[in-house]
Amino acid sequence: MKLSMDEHSAKLNEILSKLGLHKIDIESSLKNIDKQIKSADNSFTISIVGTFKAGKSTIINSLLELQDEARLSSEFDPDTAKAIRLIYREEGHCEAEVDFGGVYPIEQATWAQAKKYTSHIALERESESFRKKAEAVEEVRYYIASPFLKTCNIFDLPGTGVGTYEKDIEVADTKILESDCYLWVVSTDTAPDMQTIANLEKLRHKVVPIINVWQKKFQGIEGQFKPEEIQNILENDFSAYISSADSFITYYAGEVDEAQNEGRELDPAWGK
Repeated sequence: MKLSMDEHSAKLNEILSKLGLHKIDIESSLKNIDKQIKSADNSFTISIVGTFKAGKSTIINSLLELQDEARLSSEFDPDTAKAIRLIYREEGHCEAEVDFGGVYPIEQATWAQAKKYTSHIALERESESFRKKAEAVEEVRYYIASPFLKTCNIFDLPGTGVGTYEKDIEVADTKILESDCYLWVVSTDTAPDMQTIANLEKLRHKVVPIINVWQKKFQGIEGQFKPEEIQNILENDFSAYISSADSFITYYAGEVDEAQNEGRELDPAWGK
């Protein structure tokens, strides 16, 4: 007689219990293995994770020096609606691909066209039928001729802690294991949220914290914490998740991005 997945799981957990071992969820474990197989097929992948409004998209814009239309949306409100993979662009390749997970054929697009799927603000301007189609998007791939991307892919996931966009949390939770390393962005203006902490449980020892200093001197903007204060919080409360005690990166994403866009010289203290 063929056993169902639930029956297999119950039988296995009965044996584990007798051995004094923790129970496991077979279905969940198989899904995690499938995600790691997908990850192995890609180039080395770095995921950018963290609370919404922490500055993940601004960090990527500044790191890759993205300009004009070819930039990730970095609005003050939560705006990254889909998982976005950034890949090195070979000559003649399209600017972007929209992957609907098999529900619709993969769609080649310009950066501007693909951005309609990845931005909450852009989606809200589209028709109901377009938004319905967008629900099937598994990930959007942007191809960029940045030397940085010759060594790895970057995976930008929707921010956690967004009450208005519960779907974002599902996207981040589903895709988060498809990476080899995680840059955890913590802003000096926003404390880590419980959903981010829950995800960190899955990523132990692959996490490198980036303390994004929320500051733009030219606009008089400054975060409520000092970088040292955030580092102390992370060292005291989150050391179990972090790859090593000396792995903290302090980065002034807003300052770097603004200076690059305006052609001003970068201050070495900004961390670029």
